[in-house]
Amino acid sequence: MENFKHPELQDNEQFLINLTEDEFKNWKKPKSVKSMRMGKTAYNTSGKIVKEFRPVFITLKGDTNFLSEGDTVNWRGGFGRDEAKPAKVLGIEVCQTGEKYGIPVKQVLWKQITEGKKNIVVNLDNGHWAYGSQLTQLSTK
Repeated sequence: MENFKHPELQDNEQFLINLTEDEFKNWKKPKSVKSMRMGKTAYNTSGKIVKEFRPVFITLKGDTNFLSEGDTVNWRGGFGRDEAKPAKVLGIEVCQTGEKYGIPVKQVLWKQITEGKKNIVVNLDNGHWAYGSQLTQLSTK
């Protein structure tokens, strides 16, 4: 899985998600976000332009709590029903809600995962993939 660097991404910014303009107007900025802006051109995982969406970029305040590639997490298989087991995160994708594939990123805010959003998918070293809702932090960094 290759990391896609959005051409509109500026220093100290992170790609958050692709949204419609109406969704962006109703999006509530998390407290850990210093600024949030909507870009001009959204891309899918194949690098093709997606006309109905626009990318959202954020700049974060101070120290934040991230899930990053290489982190070990507690993973619950069976879509969260199984007993938790440790697993290493090999890749992270920000997806449209309920989708399995999206834009690869190096890290995401744990808050984005713990707020119950299903727009994060990870690939794990145990051969499985999981929605963010199936993960918990093993320990705080």
